[in-house]
Amino acid sequence: MTVIILPLSADDKTVKTALKSYEAQGAKNFSAEKGKQMWTQEFTVDGEKRTCATCHMTDLTKVGKRADTGKAIDPMSAKANPQRYTDINFIEKWFKRNCKWTWGREFSTAVIYSDDDEDEGYENYREKNQVKKGFFSGSSEAVPATTNAVFKKECGECQFSYKAALLPARSWQRMMSDKELADHFGEELDYDATTKQELLKYMQANAAENVGNSKVTSAILKSVKAGDAPLKISELSYIIRKHDDFSAAELKNNPKVKTLGNCAACHMTAEQGNYHEDNVKVPR
Repeated sequence: MTVIILPLSADDKTVKTALKSYEAQGAKNFSAEKGKQMWTQEFTVDGEKRTCATCHMTDLTKVGKRADTGKAIDPMSAKANPQRYTDINFIEKWFKRNCKWTWGREFSTAVIYSDDDEDEGYENYREKNQVKKGFFSGSSEAVPATTNAVFKKECGECQFSYKAALLPARSWQRMMSDKELADHFGEELDYDATTKQELLKYMQANAAENVGNSKVTSAILKSVKAGDAPLKISELSYIIRKHDDFSAAELKNNPKVKTLGNCAACHMTAEQGNYHEDNVKVPR
């Protein structure tokens, strides 16, 4: 088994810490030369030939450009961009996301296997680290899909039917108050007592704090201040942070997206309650 990494700054404290962590997970034979070779190796994904250099250039001191949005990317070189390798969470987030786009499969910064033992090595790594394949429905990356027909109908007529688990129970309580129903984002909603009761009952029973522990619901609850009852999912700090690579202008100027609230435009499995970034494809 051969494990490689991209050529980083050997003196960077964060990188050294990361390498020790990867070694503890079983990684070995770190090779900047192998990383250099992989940087320009072509992979065909969704009918397109892609390499790391497609967005990040072959000259790592140059500003790159995202192939899907055209957005500028700061240089990969630590000499040209001293902040590049100082945040391990940032490194892990983008390595994982970009490997999926470039190579068509999920990788860790610790693990890139040679061709001769890739399948066996990668499967062993998945099993050891409990990395799941394919769609993540039912995993910590997902929230329950909508099962109530009334909720799906009433909340999906004008827009994408958001999942109840994306807000805390107190938000749904506020949303169903007479005051908020009289002006529901510019529209008056007039429900009979039975419908209102059924909607509120389902919303609260399936709110973020009531559907079991998951990465998404835990993060949402942490991002809401005690006592606050936000109404817009797209304005939650966690949701904004997860989409920080897209500006409001970029979303607005994409006719197939337009707003951050249009989840289904990019999240291919949003209807199933799965918002994992592996299942994201930004329309062009």
